[in-house]
Amino acid sequence: PDDPHFGDQHGLRVIEAPTAWEARSASGLRIAVLDDGIDATRADLTGRVVAGYDVIRRQVIPANTDSDLGGHGTSVAGIVGARGNDGLGMAGTDWGAALVPIRVFDELGCASSADVAAGIRAATDLGASVLNLSLGGPTGSRVLDDAVAYATAADVLIVAAAGNAGPDTPPMHPAAHPDVIAVGATTFSDTIAPYSNQGDHIELTAPGGSSGEGILTLVERDAYSERIGTSFSAPFVAGAAALYRAQHPTATRSQVRAALADSAVDLGAAGRDPVFGHGRLDMAALLGVPPSPTAADDPCAGAPPAGFSDVTGGVHEDAIDCLVHLDITKGIGDGRYGPSLSVSRGQMAGFLARLVRVSGGSLPTSNPDAFSDDEGTTHEAAIDALAAVGIVSGTVDGRYEPSKPVNRAQMASFLARTYAHVAGQPLPDGPDAFPDDDGNTHEDNIDRVAAAGIATGGTDGDYDPELDVRRDQMASFLVRLVQVLHAT
Repeated sequence: PDDPHFGDQHGLRVIEAPTAWEARSASGLRIAVLDDGIDATRADLTGRVVAGYDVIRRQVIPANTDSDLGGHGTSVAGIVGARGNDGLGMAGTDWGAALVPIRVFDELGCASSADVAAGIRAATDLGASVLNLSLGGPTGSRVLDDAVAYATAADVLIVAAAGNAGPDTPPMHPAAHPDVIAVGATTFSDTIAPYSNQGDHIELTAPGGSSGEGILTLVERDAYSERIGTSFSAPFVAGAAALYRAQHPTATRSQVRAALADSAVDLGAAGRDPVFGHGRLDMAALLGVPPSPTAADDPCAGAPPAGFSDVTGGVHEDAIDCLVHLDITKGIGDGRYGPSLSVSRGQMAGFLARLVRVSGGSLPTSNPDAFSDDEGTTHEAAIDALAAVGIVSGTVDGRYEPSKPVNRAQMASFLARTYAHVAGQPLPDGPDAFPDDDGNTHEDNIDRVAAAGIATGGTDGDYDPELDVRRDQMASFLVRLVQVLHAT
């Protein structure tokens, strides 16, 4: 590009952006920058900043205005989406992004979990495809988790800076959330930046600069300067993710995450590690990776071992590996999956919401509060979305009972309704498959999922409809449903 400062933008060359731009240089998608605002009057951002939202003042930020308080958001926005090849200033990662300013920092430079959560919801409601959060704090919160779930249910990809406190500090939030891409910082020579946070939650790294060689971007007073930190690594990933989504418009957030991981340059220990995650962002390789899974008849193709210590050799191990690969389920911490634990109705809603997205379906993002007893729970957004399309229902007194275990009969109805929603047609009726479900409320759906090969009974020929579903069994149920949907 002919931007005068491009020669000093070493980070873009490290991630192979010039080669990637030969395939696609502009996404046209909305990328939200949750920060202290954006100065849209900068020449490099002319026409690129759409209307956003000021969480602190609870008011709309008009398009193409200066909402920046401290300069940080404008610096981030420049890396994400400064105009490229226009003979001015610098080039962004995505030359055609529509930048959505979401102000979450107050006048003192503080951003509470509640304000960040409100910003995530506002950005989602404004139609952002990718969120960049170059911020973080030492503790998470339920309100923040719920906001991430809200965005995830809308198939929004969230990218967050890992933090600048070094390798021996606890994870920062929201970067530590399993549905957020945590981005650490590398130097221009592909070593880890000494300030970059580390840990098992690190998913990717990207250039963040080091002493004497920072990331050139927009700063205050119409100037350009170098900035250092994971705050300036994350926007490379956000811009690259938007380009990938534009190149593959049907790709889900899970598929984008998989492509980012699969295309990264593996640094440090082989495979994913707590220093570099999957590796350093490679834009050129990313834009050459097709969405995964690619095989309609085998969505689990290429699923690597999840590595849980408590499922090795289990009959459901392959299904668990597949669900982790598809980003439908996670472990419970300490390298364990918890295969024998029961699945609650709240957790089931979260699993099904992700499955709908992975299988090419969609869920509404603005839904009425369906039940009286799920307020403030992690899975409330997923429960309300699934209730809106008829996948889940509650009790006669308006409760969902989110903490109650799911039994095998209820699982059959969850599966049958999810199939009908995604496929646009119900599963065909099946013959009476089991002797022990006669008269059960869910009998028809049990027969349907059995006929489709989604559910099976025990060796004694019974279905055991009242038996609670374990997490390992849930994995096999859901994988079979995904396979049937992909073959439909």
